[in-house]
Amino acid sequence: VTAGRFHACGLTVDGAAYCWGLNDSGQLGDGSNTNRRAPVLVSGGLPLVAVAGGFYHTCGLATSGAAYCWGRNEFGNLGDNTLINHFTPVAVSGANTFIDAPRGGYGHSCARASRTYRASVTTPTADR
Repeated sequence: VTAGRFHACGLTVDGAAYCWGLNDSGQLGDGSNTNRRAPVLVSGGLPLVAVAGGFYHTCGLATSGAAYCWGRNEFGNLGDNTLINHFTPVAVSGANTFIDAPRGGYGHSCARASRTYRASVTTPTADR
């Protein structure tokens, strides 16, 4: 379970996300801006392993390692390269694979990305 400013979200054992509370910016992810007193299913059917509440937005980490966010996007909080609020999950831009759900503040979100580095080793040969 995670909490934003006036909303909360949680995951079922199957990875379905449910949110409840204030929804004026779409932070519940159910496709509306209707406040909810009981949990509602986040749209899109994404299998999530983690969710994190921001001030007026929410982010989730999919089983694939992709990050998704929804809600207020006034400062680009959702990471989709727009300033448009989204009432359903949108993918965070870029080709990153994340290792945790983006954590949100008032006007930002941050997450740790997984990187793969390849090293090339050259074995010196002796001069003959």
